Amino acid sequence: MTVRPSRICLGTCDFGTAIPQEQAFELLDLFFENGGNFIDSAHIYASWLPEGEGASEKTVGSWVASRKVRDSVIIATKGGHPPLEDMSSGRCSRQELEKDLKESLQRLQIDCIDLFWLHRDDPGQPVEEILSALYGFQQQGLIRSYGASNWSHERLLQAQCAAMALGVPIFCASQPGWSLADYQLPPPESRMVFMKREDIDFHTRYCFPAVPYSSQAKGFFGGENVQWAEAGFPGQPPRAGDYDSPDNRGKLQRCRRIAQIKGCTPNQIALACLLAHPFPVHPIIGTGNREHLLEALGAEGITLSSDECELLRNSGSATF
Repeated sequence: MTVRPSRICLGTCDFGTAIPQEQAFELLDLFFENGGNFIDSAHIYASWLPEGEGASEKTVGSWVASRKVRDSVIIATKGGHPPLEDMSSGRCSRQELEKDLKESLQRLQIDCIDLFWLHRDDPGQPVEEILSALYGFQQQGLIRSYGASNWSHERLLQAQCAAMALGVPIFCASQPGWSLADYQLPPPESRMVFMKREDIDFHTRYCFPAVPYSSQAKGFFGGENVQWAEAGFPGQPPRAGDYDSPDNRGKLQRCRRIAQIKGCTPNQIALACLLAHPFPVHPIIGTGNREHLLEALGAEGITLSSDECELLRNSGSATF
């Protein structure tokens, strides 16, 4: 039986490290009990910590095995991340991807990954060779589908055309950084891609699914910042200072006012605004807090009108 992904995806970057296994299991249990089945990890997670390499995938794999829910969840993980000491290098050759993939399978204690993401693009590698490698893994039964994280819409379109020419499946989704709050673009050496207007147009035109990370803008729409907004924005924001801008303060105020009308939280409004796009969106949420997890899951039940979405997405000052 085919499992359809839950609208909200649970990110697990800190599982097994900052979030110990017992706490991670509690969060995964709560997520699953409330209808969540889409879990996202990565081969590279926690590799920057002493003895952290593979902790996230191992924690997810242990939970799936202990709860015996393999047939009820969608496990996504990412490979092909450049070496941390040299982010300018590409790592999307067949050999490099196969190494990451097989290590991830072992850590996750499974035979097949439901969704294998390319963690970064490798512009020096022809998309035809990348797609051929991924299709080969799919044919071997190692992965069910594949997608691209941090790829530009131009490169995604190039990959779509190449896939059709090769007669292989296209990417099933992309994973950019994206939230209601606009992000000050990261340094080029990070090779992270955050949604811009033209990227949204691409996803809309092709009804191409997005599974965005940083969907809650690092807590910019959370309770501490709401109190800061209510006080008139004194000083710096308590949370997510790198998202602070006049436009984002305006969005926070509008989220706050609409949340008051609907009887929910501003963070739920910000997530609901992502979910309201005309193409499939599955925001990735990350938290170590049970209450925050339940709050985020509640965004799926909130309906926003087209006028409300337009108001929320528009730029403007902190007036309503």
